[in-house]
Amino acid sequence: MSSSILERPLFQEENGGASPTLPLLSLEEVRQMVQKALSPELLRGRWRTEQGTLDGHCYVASEALWHLLDKSLWQPHYALYKDAGGRATHWWLVHKDTLEIADPTKEQYDGYKFLDKNLEDGVPPYKIGKIGNFLTKEPSQRAKIVIDRVLFSYELIQKGGEKQ
Repeated sequence: MSSSILERPLFQEENGGASPTLPLLSLEEVRQMVQKALSPELLRGRWRTEQGTLDGHCYVASEALWHLLDKSLWQPHYALYKDAGGRATHWWLVHKDTLEIADPTKEQYDGYKFLDKNLEDGVPPYKIGKIGNFLTKEPSQRAKIVIDRVLFSYELIQKGGEKQ
């Protein structure tokens, strides 16, 4: 992957959701492509036991999505809470102007029961979210893997002439 690809976001609002890099994709489609690019070897810590789920992928998925979008328009957010395994963190992006949420792993909360009764079961913990920053300005090694997979998938879509 060339480093110049990250200088141009994959999703630009000024273009009605299209961009020169991924001209046929909406924000939701880019989010789903990030989601499909996730795999168990990207997990860290207690999440390494999760197989075939979105659990534990929120940081790397949100980081990759942020690098694929126009970073000047999106702000990372996180929430800390306790679950059955102890302390947990969830990451997502919020649009700086519209406050739209872009959460590449939101589905992990479908049917989820929080220990904290102030949080709504089945809904990501956005209401306790705080503005955050990723650890590095450039994509981490794990985020680079996700970004490479997204770009590869997009190239396949372009060669095939249709969205998958």
